[in-house]
Amino acid sequence: ASDSLMSQYLDATGDTGGVVIQGGGTVKANCPDGYAWLSPSCRSDATKCINFFTGGTGWGLTQLLQKATKFNIPMAFMVGKTGSDWVSLSNMHKSTFYWWVPDPTFLEMSPVKSMFPAHDRAAWQRGDLSTDPVGTFIGIVVSNDLSTLAPRVQGFLNNVNMDLAMMNSILLEQKVSGQPWETFMCGWLQNNTQIWQDWLPDDSTCFPKFGMYNENTEQFVANRDNREGLSCRACPSGTYSKQLIDEGTTYICEACLAGTS
Repeated sequence: ASDSLMSQYLDATGDTGGVVIQGGGTVKANCPDGYAWLSPSCRSDATKCINFFTGGTGWGLTQLLQKATKFNIPMAFMVGKTGSDWVSLSNMHKSTFYWWVPDPTFLEMSPVKSMFPAHDRAAWQRGDLSTDPVGTFIGIVVSNDLSTLAPRVQGFLNNVNMDLAMMNSILLEQKVSGQPWETFMCGWLQNNTQIWQDWLPDDSTCFPKFGMYNENTEQFVANRDNREGLSCRACPSGTYSKQLIDEGTTYICEACLAGTS
């Protein structure tokens, strides 16, 4: 663990037994066997500790060491030398481990999230990290001109509705199948039209600069009374795109006033 991590831990908990203060005031983690840092509640008997594996530079340890100490959780914290070590150790031993979602790495194990008190912003600002962290935003980010360049694509993305359970199911199915993502998702789309068909924008839902057009009569129309053959086309010269709100929002092409364009 880094010097700053352990200094922050010491300041927050006062646990001098969990650190080694070296010359010059450098604070290091106290790992008696050279591998694991033991929380206070099992430090006298390592056999009572619950293994915790993480990777990278010690993902999650800044907050988790504090949590284990404050809530008297007997834990032995270890960091895999490589990402594959982190994964293999977590799979080989009955343990807790650091993870994030959505991600397929440990889905077969059906892990259960450890729960802590709700996030306390003021406490975190003081350096007390014993409550849950703030959740991470997961969303769809697109170019700010996508609505102009490809309005129906943006309309589709706005309609995508996939919860974590569905995402985890897709990730696990692909992992178990061993298929390339392109092959797997092609099959998933073919077999799950009832899920994604509602994500497709209605053919009569038009966007700025476009208007409703009847492909059968080859004319622009001003309402959706007859949906058969409706599509969207760019408004021609001499007309402008006007918003229409009925059962939803769409646009129609309306003639410009005399002397305007």
